[in-house]
Amino acid sequence: MHFNIIIKIPQNLNLLLMNFIKILILFLFITSCSQKKIELQNNAEITSCSDYENNIAKNLIDKDSMNYWNSGGYGKKWIELNFKETHSIDSILFRNSYSTSSVSSYDILVKKEGQNYENIVSKTEFIKAGSRISLATKINDVKSIKLVFTNDSTWVAIHSIKIIGE
Repeated sequence: MHFNIIIKIPQNLNLLLMNFIKILILFLFITSCSQKKIELQNNAEITSCSDYENNIAKNLIDKDSMNYWNSGGYGKKWIELNFKETHSIDSILFRNSYSTSSVSSYDILVKKEGQNYENIVSKTEFIKAGSRISLATKINDVKSIKLVFTNDSTWVAIHSIKIIGE
């Protein structure tokens, strides 16, 4: 006895399969990028060279998306994060201002316990809103991070900063 089995494949199977693959790739990307954000509000102290009115450095880590820091002046500007404990740092996320007071050239310095600051990144590029600055390698035992904005011709305004690491 011989049976013929006929399986009818819907025409949209290719579309379904392609959508499934896209979702799978997106899921894998998100899970591989979902590194831990270091809680800054309770685990770091933030200071700056200057503030403009109520737009103080603490606004960068207060979790209120309406608040921001504004340097309130020209010349070299900086913010400094001092952690209560040491951390390993992979990258830094900025939620940049949408104005001309945006970051366009900067240095990133890190300080390890008992050491001086070391410059690990120097760039001249416009940091787009929501930019991620990935470090070349993970930096361990970081006690402080200092971001120095070297564009002298504009004020600096940043809405938030997040540190990715552990």
